[in-house]
Amino acid sequence: MRQSKNLTLTAAAQHLGVWPATISTLERGTAETTTSPTPTATGSKPLDRQ
Repeated sequence: MRQSKNLTLTAAAQHLGVWPATISTLERGTAETTTSPTPTATGSKPLDRQ
């Protein structure tokens, strides 16, 4: 869907507040099943909108 709208990985990642590698991993279906750190531990933004 991202590619059909001509959005780059970087643009999608910035919009969602995540690293581009996160989008790439999700698109490829290679996400690990381990629990990721909380957003505050990594300094990243939460994914839910405010």
